[in-house]
Amino acid sequence: MPVSPLHELLHSYQAQFGCELSLPEYRCLEMYTARTVRPMGGCEAVGSVGQARLDPQLLRYLNGPWAALQLLEAALTLEATGPFEGRCSWDNYLAFPKRNRAEKVIAESYRLLRIIRIALLHPQGIVQGNADEIELTCHANAYPVMIKITPVGLNLLQSLVNFYLQEYHHERFGRAYLDAMLVAYFSDVVAELHGFEDEDHVLYQFRPLFYFNRHCRLDCCNPRYFYDESHCVVQLSSHYCDAQHYPIDFHICRNEHTYLIPIESLSPRSDPVVGSLEIARQQMAAWEYFAEGGPADAAQKVIHL
Repeated sequence: MPVSPLHELLHSYQAQFGCELSLPEYRCLEMYTARTVRPMGGCEAVGSVGQARLDPQLLRYLNGPWAALQLLEAALTLEATGPFEGRCSWDNYLAFPKRNRAEKVIAESYRLLRIIRIALLHPQGIVQGNADEIELTCHANAYPVMIKITPVGLNLLQSLVNFYLQEYHHERFGRAYLDAMLVAYFSDVVAELHGFEDEDHVLYQFRPLFYFNRHCRLDCCNPRYFYDESHCVVQLSSHYCDAQHYPIDFHICRNEHTYLIPIESLSPRSDPVVGSLEIARQQMAAWEYFAEGGPADAAQKVIHL
């Protein structure tokens, strides 16, 4: 795959801010042999600040999200069918594709990020905060904008963008997996949001289809499974059936296609066999995986870059 300018920008961004990102940790899980663990390789209080001068410690919280905003706009530029430069950021938000949940999550994330730039650059913008909460506001236009968010929320916001853009370039995960990961991130961002205001007033909310552990994933390349007339059935020992403690991604192959299916998306089988979970065949296409090896293998390569 040719290296795009966006890919180079993303590498530069990861080199500068990568250690601050809250990325999911992928580990290998070999259920029937010895397990090898391969982890993914990813304040002081500040006072109120005015427009005349920004506290350097406050900028530490804002530099990463601002850079993430620029990368997100670069991605939009590559997909834009009409003019992009010269439009206001609200028009850019309206132009974001919203064909699926992942794209809607990214659009709403852009709504949050754009306020950071407006507050930082506009002469009437106000940035103030401390180690618990940062408030960015601007009341100059007909529609005032404001965001109150914790530093943790800002970190999660840029981590969400990084995960999306990484996938934007590599296109490894199926749509359902990407949706689940981004919705999990965004739900945690919203939990760190203490106030929000823009042209549309209300931030779009997403109801997770199921709980998805974004913090850690166990990458299982050798599960035991079989197919019946309508389902794929994964056989587990009772030890691994607890999705809260074992957030497993199962690699399942069928007709030369590979599917990466999280345990949280599986349902208990109707028969009394202990440790049998299933997914309908017609639902598997959304979980197709398009890369060689698993996410843990890709994470290992990132570690050794």
